[in-house]
Amino acid sequence: MREGGERLPDTLELAVEAAKKEALARIRERYEGEDALDYHNTRHTEKVVRRASAILAAIYTADRSILDERRLRLGAFAAAWHDVIQDCQINEAADGAFTRRTRKCFTGANEVASAEEAIRYMREEGGGTFRPEDEEIIRQVILATVPAADFKEGTMVQANLTPESDVLARAVALADLGCAGMDGPEEFVREGNAVFREDAIDIRDALRSSESISREQKDFFVKRMLAWSRVQEKFAAGRKALFEAELEGLPEEARRAVRPLFSKFDESIAGAGAKTAEREAMTFEELVSDFGYLR
Repeated sequence: MREGGERLPDTLELAVEAAKKEALARIRERYEGEDALDYHNTRHTEKVVRRASAILAAIYTADRSILDERRLRLGAFAAAWHDVIQDCQINEAADGAFTRRTRKCFTGANEVASAEEAIRYMREEGGGTFRPEDEEIIRQVILATVPAADFKEGTMVQANLTPESDVLARAVALADLGCAGMDGPEEFVREGNAVFREDAIDIRDALRSSESISREQKDFFVKRMLAWSRVQEKFAAGRKALFEAELEGLPEEARRAVRPLFSKFDESIAGAGAKTAEREAMTFEELVSDFGYLR
């Protein structure tokens, strides 16, 4: 303690803060350069850390029998490192008169690689702060964020998340897909735009090219942008529909503490629908600007 009773940060707290900075630095160096990723970047990671920290703090306050300060900090560590690897490939496929070029990231393999890199950091740079059992927790948490499509609900889920998953895995997984429930419509639409831009690189390349874009190609791009926008409302509704099931495994006190953090589903659903209605009347130039391509 300092004079006046102010608490000095402990060794683990300092180690986790250093680890978070290192994870962000690696993401920035790898994915925010010339061929930057629009979604899997430091902004996404910082948001996941913020949301996971809020979820874990609520659980910690409600029920300290399942979460102590050490594990609270490990949760923030895992959130920071969950996407440090985002290896992808470019796919090309004929689509009518045009060739669709999209980015496909190696889902599953990237999370495994991110977990291994996080554990390597703990061993080599942790200064002996981290324990062997911490490594297994970090691995479980990061692997719980592997996304998968839920075609019934029209949304994304994390198939590795089960009622038996560790509370840290549950918190970080909820945070990773938590935008619609926690952040509301403006951020939900912005995040959806970023996901689309990261995938639809042929639109980006056409806008950067010195060659003019034909009327037919503009129509091709508009069709895809509107199709994406139309599914966002269902995506948010699907996240809401699955939310209670994703709380399974937490004691009721902890569930009651987490629920208020996810109060913005309905706003996000309505906001996504309103944004689509607005976009239906937009020109190609207005749409690409609204999707964030020209910023």
